[in-house]
Amino acid sequence: ENGGAYWTPKSAHAAHRPVAVTMGLDLSDKDQVATLTAVLSTFMLVSVQAGLGCTVTAGDLFSTLRKPRAVVIGLFAQVIMMPLIAFILATSLNMTGNDLLGLALVACTPGGSMSNVFSYFGKGNMALSIALTVMSNLLAFGTMPAALLVLAPDSTVPFRKILETLALTIVPTALGIALKTFRPKLAVWGEKIGA
Repeated sequence: ENGGAYWTPKSAHAAHRPVAVTMGLDLSDKDQVATLTAVLSTFMLVSVQAGLGCTVTAGDLFSTLRKPRAVVIGLFAQVIMMPLIAFILATSLNMTGNDLLGLALVACTPGGSMSNVFSYFGKGNMALSIALTVMSNLLAFGTMPAALLVLAPDSTVPFRKILETLALTIVPTALGIALKTFRPKLAVWGEKIGA
């Protein structure tokens, strides 16, 4: 009757049904929302890390590691200074329980993809940023338990989460670096899509 200009649902009830419910998702179900969030977060992390990896070659990384001063300073700040500052704060504020655990986790967590994103958009040294991210994640297997032992002795170390984060950081970044090193024209597209 309307000339086919508009789609008319079969029932008025269907017209008011949210798109997510129509797709089989129930956004009032906390488990489904948590699963959806985890999947989307993982997808974004992997694509961003791959895109950022497309900005540097293997040669760029090796030249950064040949002059280790900046790497050593960055790792010192990440591994020593952050937990030390957290310890001083926790002691001076008499922190206990969840407050202490939250502060300890933030202080001990290795560098992640956000530092790489900030370096990318700030036109920083991407090779240094990626090297620090990878190295701080590798060191986290030792530094995180040690720092948590001092800051929050009753906590358990999330080794599995550290391993997952390490894999989700290193593998896509390595793929991006390989693309930039061996197929630079494709890496341009990878950078545009991921970063």
